[in-house]
Amino acid sequence: MNDSTSILFDMPEITVVKVERVAQDEQQSARVVHIERPEEWAACPQCGVISTSVRQRRTTRPRDLPNGEQALHVRWHKRQFACKEILCPRKAFTESVTEPESTA
Repeated sequence: MNDSTSILFDMPEITVVKVERVAQDEQQSARVVHIERPEEWAACPQCGVISTSVRQRRTTRPRDLPNGEQALHVRWHKRQFACKEILCPRKAFTESVTEPESTA
């Protein structure tokens, strides 16, 4: 995927679900960007078996993404999947994406 929402953070594996403006204080507001992976599946990082069985959802707050000069808060809605491979020692894993390459 290579659309404008994934280009925002240089993370082609995510999409922006929603952007909202929230009051920070009486005079300033901030933007909150909600992101997630669009696929409803993920591969177990240990055995590689594809899972669609979601155990739970978690929201993380990445702080190391580029965001410009205005206040911007990111909420990454991640899914924790169950690994259904009987021989795999890993019973659960949280979806992730590859890190953007540094241009420095």
